[in-house]
Amino acid sequence: MKSKSVLHRWLQSLQAAKFNWILPLIGLMGLSGIAFFWQLGYSGLVDETEPLFAEAARQMLVTGDWITPYYNETTRFDKPPLIYWLMAVTYQIVGVNSWGVRLPSAIAASALTSLSFYTLWRYVQARENFQQRFLSDPELHEQTNQRRSDQSRLFHPLPWMGAALIALSPQMIAWGRVGVSDMLLTSCLGSALLAFFLGYLESDPQGSQGYPDKNLIALKTLRRCHISSFWYLLFYWLIALAILTKGPIGLVLPGLIVGSFIVYVGSWRQVWQEMNPILGLGFITFMTLPWYILVTLANGKAFLNTFFGYHNFQRFTQVVNHHSAPWYFYFIVVLLACAPNSIYLPVALLHTKFWQRRGWSRQPRWQQLKLFALVWFLGTFSFFTISVTKLPSYIIPLIPACAILIALFWSETILQVDGASRRGSGKVPRVLSSSQKALTILLKASLILNIIFLLLLAFASFYTVNWLGNDPDMPDFSRALGQSGFVIKAGLTWLLTAGIITV
Repeated sequence: MKSKSVLHRWLQSLQAAKFNWILPLIGLMGLSGIAFFWQLGYSGLVDETEPLFAEAARQMLVTGDWITPYYNETTRFDKPPLIYWLMAVTYQIVGVNSWGVRLPSAIAASALTSLSFYTLWRYVQARENFQQRFLSDPELHEQTNQRRSDQSRLFHPLPWMGAALIALSPQMIAWGRVGVSDMLLTSCLGSALLAFFLGYLESDPQGSQGYPDKNLIALKTLRRCHISSFWYLLFYWLIALAILTKGPIGLVLPGLIVGSFIVYVGSWRQVWQEMNPILGLGFITFMTLPWYILVTLANGKAFLNTFFGYHNFQRFTQVVNHHSAPWYFYFIVVLLACAPNSIYLPVALLHTKFWQRRGWSRQPRWQQLKLFALVWFLGTFSFFTISVTKLPSYIIPLIPACAILIALFWSETILQVDGASRRGSGKVPRVLSSSQKALTILLKASLILNIIFLLLLAFASFYTVNWLGNDPDMPDFSRALGQSGFVIKAGLTWLLTAGIITV
């Protein structure tokens, strides 16, 4: 009894305001450590691409030329310099090794996971404030207060679910542990879009908690303007970093997503004034243009034709390096990239009710996170589906959107059903009543498909070594993979997960 009271007091102290940051920080560090940093430098460089990036970064240290990337004394204009700069910096800290090559990718993946956690935490905060201020039933007020004390924002499952879905996505784990530019681009793009939404939320003329409150809005306007300006500035800064990571896509893709979203909800005029895009574009130009000018002066048309012509325009309009695929290619990639949770994605997409445009336009901004994630997902998916050259890594930037959609769906549907059954209310939550019976059927079908999918993944894991064969470029890879025991552990993990879901 005494030990229980001591534990209770300890937990209460951790939930005090001054300790609020400790457990989330420890939890996120642990999650990122397992997903991205554990045994990061255990293996040598893989494939033919990672050594190209590693050597180009090393050449910058050797030659002192931080403008033009080189590989074997030949210019390498595939990507802008940011990934090489970061690798060169980590070389000076941890040495020229596989750990130094991959550290920028691991840090980038961790940063994206952390900002996703914060965004969902901010969503929970706004939702709870809305419930506190606008629930008129005293009994509901009491229930809300009880929930808030028992399950504080610190331990709310939604931010943790979203962060875990991102960090433990197979594709995030794979590319977060490889020294190429894809994860850095994903982090810059994903973090930029999250920063936009946070700025958008803080600028809500209805107030971040819900509907207009004339008594509070005058007092909070100045504070919200400062906060939203910070997030919008961070949005522009991250876009600039994305441009220095992979070129024009760093501006085109977030511009397409944000533009489509604000036009759909009918707030583009107001958001235009809030964001001050002319100043933002000037800031982006100030950060990115110097390198593009210097590398053009040093290399002339060779850079312009290779980088903009071949690696950007031709990759979008033609098949480059034999990387062609059918139109349905990314449906399969998304299914595998977010496995096993991708099975729930179709239901989560329908759960947004995106076709109810008028209803979405009337919602306070914090409630529009689900719609924003949908536009993020569809914008990224459509853009790269249209692209003629297709690679699995191209759509990594949509993984945070998938995670947010699935986490919100679970939070709003599955957890509500569980809560109702535990309280013994005997009432079916409105979210699953009448018009959403079809949605419930889809959810049950998704559970069955998820179990089947996990069993297929387990089977594929056990037989991976047999299917790989002998690649002349990596003659020892199949044997090394089998000896590592990784495929056996993966297969057992999929089987265990399928068993848990079945039970």
